[in-house]
Amino acid sequence: MKKGTVHSTRAWVILVAVLAVIVFLLSVVISRSVLQKQEAARKVSAGVSHLQQMEKTNTAGVESQVANMHQTEEVGKLTTGTGSIWKQFRDYAILGDSRAVDFSQDGFLESSRVLAKIGVPITDVKNHLAALKALNPARVFLIYGLNDIESGNWNTTQAYNEELGKTVSSIKQACPRATVYVNSILLVQDPAYRESKTYYRIPEYNAAMKTYCAQNKIPYIDNDAVCKAHTDQFEPDGIHYKQGFYEYWAKNIITEVIKNEKS
Repeated sequence: MKKGTVHSTRAWVILVAVLAVIVFLLSVVISRSVLQKQEAARKVSAGVSHLQQMEKTNTAGVESQVANMHQTEEVGKLTTGTGSIWKQFRDYAILGDSRAVDFSQDGFLESSRVLAKIGVPITDVKNHLAALKALNPARVFLIYGLNDIESGNWNTTQAYNEELGKTVSSIKQACPRATVYVNSILLVQDPAYRESKTYYRIPEYNAAMKTYCAQNKIPYIDNDAVCKAHTDQFEPDGIHYKQGFYEYWAKNIITEVIKNEKS
């Protein structure tokens, strides 16, 4: 083979090799570009899907979660003295007897939302259903029991629980969106026991109510520990409580609300 022919062949080989490398590199670049476009398209599709899902989300549920977070934060502040428990009572109504009256009488809560009277039994709720319907609260707190067990109208815990169930149902009919919270009967101390031996049955009625509420998915607020921790807050009659007690009680109520609405 002639020398010129050899050089020409080598040149072609080199040229072909260079072209092969260029084609390979181009294919790599093109392949990466395609993959990048596919990944970008996938992310866009995922983003659109996420936005569509968010549009379907119940915003009321999200707002409720945010409200609960704020409530938890505010209750936490109470231990440092930088918050107010009364700000946590939102969209509510209180129904009850004399021990509920002081929530508004002492200026803690709005009087229009405290539908309570001195000496009344739980059946007094029916007299407030129209006002309750007008308020249409999200939370209703029941505070009865002391006059009920003393009246003798419900001598058994079963009979009283049946009345309690009817009461809760009547409230739900008037305010379908409301959650009804049943407060345990606040404890008493001497000289109250000398006034009525039926007060000794308060723990019995509370235990029965707690079981009934659990079985019927009615939020129950157990106030026994709060009462026992603050026996210095009793008025001389051993039945009613001083102003200082209401902040402790209110915190216990709101703690149960947060617990219930998180579950």
